[in-house]
Amino acid sequence: MRLLLTLTTYAAAFSLPFAIVRDRETAAQCLWIALLSSLAPAAWAVVELSTTPDILFGEGRLQSTFGHPNILAYFIVSNIALILFLTRSTLVRLAPARRQMLHAYIMPLLLLLLLTKARTAWVAMTLIFVGHAIFVDRRWLAFLLVLPAALSIPGVADTMSDLYTGNIEGGFATLNSYAFRKVLWARTLQWMSDNPSLLLGYGLNLYKSYLPLFLPSGTDEPIGAHNTFLQIYFEMGLIGLTAFLAIFVALFAQLRRGLAHDRDGAIVMATLCFAYFPLCYPDNVLDYLNFQWFFWFVLGAVLASIRGLTLPPRGRAHPTASKIRFKYVFPTSGSFFHLRRSSD
Repeated sequence: MRLLLTLTTYAAAFSLPFAIVRDRETAAQCLWIALLSSLAPAAWAVVELSTTPDILFGEGRLQSTFGHPNILAYFIVSNIALILFLTRSTLVRLAPARRQMLHAYIMPLLLLLLLTKARTAWVAMTLIFVGHAIFVDRRWLAFLLVLPAALSIPGVADTMSDLYTGNIEGGFATLNSYAFRKVLWARTLQWMSDNPSLLLGYGLNLYKSYLPLFLPSGTDEPIGAHNTFLQIYFEMGLIGLTAFLAIFVALFAQLRRGLAHDRDGAIVMATLCFAYFPLCYPDNVLDYLNFQWFFWFVLGAVLASIRGLTLPPRGRAHPTASKIRFKYVFPTSGSFFHLRRSSD
């Protein structure tokens, strides 16, 4: 029930802009409010970094006001994508000084993203930059040139080198995080093949309860599937997985409608949606409330603005329809007023 209510809030965050956005200005205000929500976490991350040297030189990870470093990382990825949208979309008109300010804000956000040491977020961010450079502005390919230098930061380099050790299963303590995930996924799929419930799954949020059946040792406490696709398939079956993917099919279809009115903005949001998939691959993304609220609210605001551009203006009658006017007429007899209908 808790997870069901959590998923409902994601749908609510997506639907809210459709209820409040009536014009381009309101949609832009929603996006500015979303971006401003990153200021406090970014400021606190700087404070955390200044007081915790292990983040920069050791194994510590930056997490700011969030419950886990990955949540902060995914939140930053979404914020940078939003900045790219604001600087390229026709929905927002920016003065040159404000545009430069937004571009400058990307730099500290990228540094904070590196220090979260969330490798999946780095992949997602790279996909967004590559897509932006290919389809919107090729000058952003320059960011890929500084990537090797960024990975040479001591703590970041240690995170990358961790992938080259602990890949042989000789007890779970020797496995690195990604190797352990692959073992977990393989055993989950093997157990599912032996106990088929492919259509409906085994129940929402019950993966941790079933975990001892196919992973009896190696963990001190129940853990998630660390793969959103596998979690949905395990808990909600093929019906749930199909419904989840259908959401993104609908998103891409709506963004495609926006290409005619806001090509660059629609492409940026499409790259953000594509980047969502690598985030789902090795993590329990459904549990990341802060990130999900931000992600779905931003998409809702953008799609609400696209809907406003593609639908006819409100209050305008169809050209073939007859015009109906209603008049209040007070009769001289003193009885209640009558409603008279007249047609042009």
